[in-house]
Amino acid sequence: MAWNLLCDRYNNEHLIAAAHVKSLLSLPVINKESATDLKALINQFQSNLNAIKALDLSIPLHEVLLSYILIEHVDEVTRKQWEMKAVSQGITELEAIIKFLDGKCQALELIHASQRRRNNNSSGVSKPTKHAYVATHSSCVSCRGNHPLHTCKQFRKASSQQRLNLIKQNQMCFNCLGKSHRAYNVR
Repeated sequence: MAWNLLCDRYNNEHLIAAAHVKSLLSLPVINKESATDLKALINQFQSNLNAIKALDLSIPLHEVLLSYILIEHVDEVTRKQWEMKAVSQGITELEAIIKFLDGKCQALELIHASQRRRNNNSSGVSKPTKHAYVATHSSCVSCRGNHPLHTCKQFRKASSQQRLNLIKQNQMCFNCLGKSHRAYNVR
């Protein structure tokens, strides 16, 4: 009885394989030519690879590696949910993980769509205000003519530094040449 409990607890293929894959993916980088470092790298690599092969897993080694990489790149909540589901299944195929993640993605999309509908239907909720700035013209600040600045021949003939100085002096928007706001307000 006690032996079976120990075996169940510590003979978990999933945990053992994950530990060896983690070790494989975190092998040290050799920065200088060294026989000692190279031999240590090869030994660590072969040791972990042989340990995974010794587990005699029911799925190919590449799926074990890819599964680990995929699960390491999801958020913590999703990873916990997967591990809770996978604990009873042992080593699972990559396809099962992808199917799980697809199902979660669909569920999240439905939840978000439902929340958006609920928020749109609730009364008293203010919606963000959008602004549009339109440049109007009364007279050209460059030649005092009755046209927008961007069409002014005198303004167009001026050097870029002169145009910049004129815009700054008249406190105009650098983006649309309007006078009622600054460029950081224009979207």
